[in-house]
Amino acid sequence: MQSGGGGESERTGSQPTVSVVIPCYNLGAYVNEAVQSVLDQTYGDFEIILIDDGSTDPVTRNLFTSYVRPKTRILRTENQGLARTRNLGIQEAAGKYVTCLDADDLFEPAFLERTVALLDSDPSAAFASCWLTAFGDSSFLWNPTTCDFPHLLAEDTVCSAALMRREAILAAGGYDQAMPAAGYEDWDLAIGMVERGLRGAALLRVLSRGAPPERWRAGQSGWGAGTRNPAGYPNALRLIVASEAPEAGSVVVLTTDLDDLSPEYLEPLREALTAAGALDVQMWTTQMKKGRIGFRVEVVAPAGRADGIADAVFRHSTTAGLRKTSAERVTLARREWTLETAPGHTVRIKTLDAPGGAREKPEYDDVVAEARRTGRPAHTVAKELHEQAGRHARASAGKTAGRTIAPKETE
Repeated sequence: MQSGGGGESERTGSQPTVSVVIPCYNLGAYVNEAVQSVLDQTYGDFEIILIDDGSTDPVTRNLFTSYVRPKTRILRTENQGLARTRNLGIQEAAGKYVTCLDADDLFEPAFLERTVALLDSDPSAAFASCWLTAFGDSSFLWNPTTCDFPHLLAEDTVCSAALMRREAILAAGGYDQAMPAAGYEDWDLAIGMVERGLRGAALLRVLSRGAPPERWRAGQSGWGAGTRNPAGYPNALRLIVASEAPEAGSVVVLTTDLDDLSPEYLEPLREALTAAGALDVQMWTTQMKKGRIGFRVEVVAPAGRADGIADAVFRHSTTAGLRKTSAERVTLARREWTLETAPGHTVRIKTLDAPGGAREKPEYDDVVAEARRTGRPAHTVAKELHEQAGRHARASAGKTAGRTIAPKETE
C-alpha cells in the first residue's frame, strides 16, 4: 500500500468524528463529484480516505497523479476488490463513525449532520441508514421504512453508505472478502451486526444519491423451527433461494446527425461521451438533406446524467442540436472474474446470468493485450479464451466470482 496526496487529512492532531471511505476502481470520471459532495456537508468534523484500488484506465490513473482536496488522504493499492479496499479504509479510519461512499455515488448536504445526530443521540444504534434517489442506469426513489430483524433477512434495506460505528464494523468482522456474489457485501455486514445483537435505524428522508442494493428474484423458500426457546426472538429460520434479477431503469437516448465533422474525430467524440458517463455510444453513416453523407450519433445516457452528457456532445462535436427521447433499459445481472493465461498475466471475464444459462465473454481490451503479448490473431485469442472461460466456469459450478483461475497455458 502506498500513501499519497493530502490536504488537511494527515493523521496528526485532533481526530475527526467521521471517516468517509471512498474506494475507487476506474471511476475517475465521477470520483471528484463524490468527494465534493462530502466537502459540501453541513457537518464538518470528518476526514476523507480516498483509495485507488489499482485503477487501470487512463482517466483515473491521471487523476491520482496530482489529486489534492481538503481533508482528503489518498491511499494506493494493487487491485484487491471492493470488500478488501473498504476494510483497508476502515483500518486506516481515525473516526469513531465510518461511512463507505462508492466513487460514483453522492451525499446530499445534510447526510452527515442527520446520521451523526442519530448515532450520537442513540448509543444503542450501530448504524444509521436513509432513503436515496437512484440515478445512473435507473432513476427512482428507494425508500425502505425499516432495517431491523427479521425484515433484514428477507431484503437488504440498508443503503451502502450507511453511517456505522467503527467498533460495530470490527465486531462483525468487516466486509466479507470471500463473498461469492459481488454486490452483497453491504447486506452481509448489516446482517452480521444485527445477529450480534446490534441494531440500526433508518432515517425516512432522502440523504444520498446512488445505486440501491442489488435486486434479486426469489425462486424457492422454506422455513423451519428449532427446539430451543430463546428469549427475545423466535427460534425460526426462513431460507430463500434467489438469483439476481435483470436491472430495469429509465434512460435518455440522445441523437444527432453530423455532416461537417471529419470521420477521424468520431473516436475522440466517443471517448469524451464515455468519460462523461454514457452507457453506450453508436455511430453509423446516414444520408442527409441535399444528398450529403453524414454520421448519426446515438448516445444512451443515464437519466440523472443526460444534461451533462448532452453538454459533452455540444463541446466535442459540431452539432447545433440534439433529439432527446426517454426509454426503458433492461440489463442482465453480471459479474467479473479473472482468468490467468500465464504467470503474471490475467484476462477479465464477464459472466452474464441469462435466462437460458450463464454466458462468458472476455474483456475486449484484455483480448487485444493478450494477442499482442503472444503474437497471435486477436480473433483466435478471443475464441480460445471464451472456450476456456466456459469450461472453467462450468467446472466451478458458479463459484468463480471474484476469484482468479489458472488454466494450463495453450500457446
